Amino acid sequence: MNAWKQNTGYAHRRTTGARLWQNGYYDHVLRQEEDRFRAIAYFLANPLRAGLVRDIREYPFWGSGVWDRGQLLEAIEHLMPQPSRGG
Repeated sequence: MNAWKQNTGYAHRRTTGARLWQNGYYDHVLRQEEDRFRAIAYFLANPLRAGLVRDIREYPFWGSGVWDRGQLLEAIEHLMPQPSRGG
């Protein structure tokens, strides 16, 4: 992983002049299907936590090359924060 990040970072900087990777990253191996869906739910909750949208369906910049949005939402439904109902 380190060699790959070094090579891609070098190529990106040579092409754009900008850094590709931030310092202090944390890599973690996801070993079980449940871990994968917890990670997906965490990432998808970022726009909610940041207050960019009230429901992840409103955020246009997410998806998967493996599952469609409906499948992802169904798989992580119980892990996602629920939109406030107001009231």
